[in-house]
Amino acid sequence: MAVYFMQIGAAGPIKIGHASAPYKRRSNLQTVSAAPIEVLAIVDGGREEEQATHRLFSHLHLRGELFTPADDLLEYV
Repeated sequence: MAVYFMQIGAAGPIKIGHASAPYKRRSNLQTVSAAPIEVLAIVDGGREEEQATHRLFSHLHLRGELFTPADDLLEYV
C-alpha cells in the first residue's frame, strides 16, 4: 500500500489518499476530471498513515480527501 498526493489542476486542491496501485488510481480519477491530475508524491503506508496525514493538515481540509495546496502541505510533499 501507498499514500499518494495528487494535485488536480495546476493550482487546484491536493488529494491525499491511499491505494495499492497509485498510478492506476490516478488514471481512474483522470477519467472523471476535466483538469489534469499530477502525482506529486507517493510514500509507503496505508490507511493509518493516510489518516494521520489528514489530521496533520486538517486546517487545510476542503472536503473528503481534498486539501488546499498551501505552502506547508506543498513543502511536506
